[in-house]
Amino acid sequence: MELVGSNGEGPIIEMTKEQYAEIKLPGLFQEVWDDADGLASLILQTLRDGLAAHCVEPCKRLLEIDADPGRPRHYYGLTLMELGELDQAESLMRETVAMIPSDIRQQFVLGQILKKANKNEEALALLNTCVGKDPTNYDYLRVWAPLYFDTYGDAEFRRQMRELIDGTGDPNPLYALAVHELEHGHFESLAALLVSLFKLISPQTSGLDEFIAAMGKQGQLELITGPIQAAYQPAKDSLSTGLHILEAYARSAEPTRGQDLLQAIQTSAPERDDYQEALQLFAERLR
Repeated sequence: MELVGSNGEGPIIEMTKEQYAEIKLPGLFQEVWDDADGLASLILQTLRDGLAAHCVEPCKRLLEIDADPGRPRHYYGLTLMELGELDQAESLMRETVAMIPSDIRQQFVLGQILKKANKNEEALALLNTCVGKDPTNYDYLRVWAPLYFDTYGDAEFRRQMRELIDGTGDPNPLYALAVHELEHGHFESLAALLVSLFKLISPQTSGLDEFIAAMGKQGQLELITGPIQAAYQPAKDSLSTGLHILEAYARSAEPTRGQDLLQAIQTSAPERDDYQEALQLFAERLR
């Protein structure tokens, strides 16, 4: 993995994640050491970069300076969880939930910690509460869904997911179910979900790409070039999604079937210079 940094005036410097953590990150934390919002933002980004070990002292500092009592505890609990310090994380977050019982974010973090500690009954009770209060929050859904499935089985899981999908009209429950179908190899059901998602997602959203790419790796080319391609609209949907569909055509037994889609994409995105090379390569591969 490479993270990219710059000295502000000179050339962009590429470095490994480890180099970034040792060379650049300490200075970045120092710059926001007395700024609670800036420090919180950098802690969150550092956690997302998979560098939890470098968040311990910044979290302790945030505990000292943040006017929001929940935010530093939230991030410190996540940090401890990522480091495998589950007892300490659980203790901190139980205290936090008792301190701020109305803050659903804290209940979610505690639920995650309990799930990692295999305290599944209590974890599911907390996660049920989180999903019940905010059923369109994808973070809540992605953690809750596999635990609910493992606890209650396929039929009840699908009933509950359908209730969430129909009750909210939001794409996130569909995304959560799509992840489940992909993980369990239910590709026809996954394709049907992706067709539904095309109707709900915002224009140019590339959120379906990972599913289509994964299906391609599993050899599900006919589903991609069949119902998924039929739902795809080049003028509305993400160009990168169209490239994944073209890849499925190129790998299929009859690649020339993708020529119509290629022409439609070229017509809808004539100014996208960043994709012209890829489209030219597909023109060769689809002959």
